[in-house]
Amino acid sequence: MLQNLSENATLIKLIIAMALFIAAVALHSGREKFFGREKKARRTSDGKTQKARGDRHAPRPSVPCMPITRRDVFVMLAFCLIYGVVAFWALGSMEAPVTEYAIAAGESLVFDFGEDQGVTTMNWYLKDIESITFTLESRDTENEDWTEAEGTTMGRGFYWSTYTLSTSGRYLRLTNCSGDTAIAELVFQNEDGEVVMPVNAASMEELFDEAELFPEEIDYRCNTYFDEYLYARTAYEFLNGTPATERTHPPLGKILIAIGMAIFGTCPFGIRFMGTLFGVLMLPFVYLMGRDMTKSRMLGAFACFLFAFDFMHFVQTRMATIDGYITFFTLLMYFFMYRYSRLSFYDTPLWRTFLPLGACGISFGLGIACKWTGFYAGVGLLILFFRILYLRVREYCYTRKTPEGSSNGISHVSVIRSFWRNSLGTVGFFLIFFFAVPALIYTLSYLPFSDGTGAGLIARMVSNQQYILSFHTGVSGEHQFSSSWYE
Repeated sequence: MLQNLSENATLIKLIIAMALFIAAVALHSGREKFFGREKKARRTSDGKTQKARGDRHAPRPSVPCMPITRRDVFVMLAFCLIYGVVAFWALGSMEAPVTEYAIAAGESLVFDFGEDQGVTTMNWYLKDIESITFTLESRDTENEDWTEAEGTTMGRGFYWSTYTLSTSGRYLRLTNCSGDTAIAELVFQNEDGEVVMPVNAASMEELFDEAELFPEEIDYRCNTYFDEYLYARTAYEFLNGTPATERTHPPLGKILIAIGMAIFGTCPFGIRFMGTLFGVLMLPFVYLMGRDMTKSRMLGAFACFLFAFDFMHFVQTRMATIDGYITFFTLLMYFFMYRYSRLSFYDTPLWRTFLPLGACGISFGLGIACKWTGFYAGVGLLILFFRILYLRVREYCYTRKTPEGSSNGISHVSVIRSFWRNSLGTVGFFLIFFFAVPALIYTLSYLPFSDGTGAGLIARMVSNQQYILSFHTGVSGEHQFSSSWYE
């Protein structure tokens, strides 16, 4: 895909020019005027600046997030539009073979090419198939013996594979040496690369009815690559209710891939659509979080710019794997936890503080239902939550020293009266939305999952946890795509 970017230099120049234009407009308008800045100092009703008073342990009021203005909407839409154009550009073919031709175990298919047209290459496209072992034989007339069989294997679903024949003739016999199986499409070519259709193709219609979909150039646009074929195949199995192939990760990521396939078909574009869409949807959250943390729209836009034009993010979200989904939900977890950290239940209704906290817990549940690495993110959330709760406890202890006083407009009496109710309510809410709700989401993600045993939902889920754990604890050795941490 990076090679494809270099082939579209004009498009890249256009995108860079648009980004520079937006930056130029922002600078020309003035950072204070165009982006705006949240004032650090708080104002009283009479317009005078109110400085922070009291001890550092004193109750502090909630800090409202910067409002989303038209400028914010413009910046977010601009980044999403620019990134979306680049990300969806040449994402993949929107067509792929659909029908399949069933072949029984031991069955032989004989192809008659009429006159010997010099068939040299056989191409095939598989869908929900592990692999097919077969033999090929040829002869020039019906009366002579078949040549010595040459064997090979068809494998990898949603992929155009090519096999160069070592022998050719008018007749070619393909014998299935595996169990009952199916081939989506078969395409023969001569030495000039021209498609050669068997004379008797009509008797095997599903095998040759979509030959026009055979690409002139076989690359990522028409094929799955890296681990895509595993996730795409499992997503296809979810749609058809057949046993899942990829079981080393929870199902939600594959369910999201299946949604794209249900909308656009089992083509490369449909397989990758949802991941790319989630890559676009990350950008507004990066902008808002960067803006709120720095209190600067300029810096928020800069953070979004860095993230949008990071090629790791670009490549990962254009692949039909599950890493983009867990990244999105992890970003969402911390976005909502940051929003929660700015609220104090001493001056904000408790139910309002539950909104970002509950959204954080739901995001956590969706994250772990995509990939177990979401649990690592959950550890960070746990630390942040109890750090926030510790601050509320410290403020409560401070108010007990001077019950009749007030700090930053917050009455100490109200803090003392509401502490236990708010604290216990918050902890209870946390336990529900960070344990019970994620467990429910995780379990429900196994609804379309089948392991072929016919077991119930809970049994399927529990059994697969054992499989995931045993698989990952047993992985050893280096991967051909691995690299050192500093690379």
